[in-house]
Amino acid sequence: MAVRASQAFAAFRQSLVSELSNKVYEELQPHFNAEAEDIRRRYSDSVKDAADANTENSKKKLLELAESNKKARILDLAKRKNDFIASLKVRLNLEITERLTEYKAEVFEEKEPREGKPDRIVKKAKFPDGSMAKVPQNLYIDYSGFQRV
Repeated sequence: MAVRASQAFAAFRQSLVSELSNKVYEELQPHFNAEAEDIRRRYSDSVKDAADANTENSKKKLLELAESNKKARILDLAKRKNDFIASLKVRLNLEITERLTEYKAEVFEEKEPREGKPDRIVKKAKFPDGSMAKVPQNLYIDYSGFQRV
């Protein structure tokens, strides 16, 4: 039984996308959600501490400090999440490109009709044996599992 290049590439593509998706949902998401919960908890504690302050001026200063710390941690968390996801997308593109080069594939774009929607442009690879396979353009990430801070 001869294995076509498109079959080997499709298996590689599926394996790589699964591995990278697993990194998002098993590594990034739990750490992100734990830190988001920590940010909420620390902010709540800071607000309670500010309420116990002696003067209005010190309450105001403690609340401003709590807000500032919360904002800084949220922005840092969002940047680290975006950087992690960007690194996975770069890895996806590099490994796909490397494999396509190894298989001597020719990549092209094709319009794919969709019922009731505008056509979608899909990247495909044509291999020397005549077979074709879709090429992933990006990594799909379901952000609904990431908690809001």
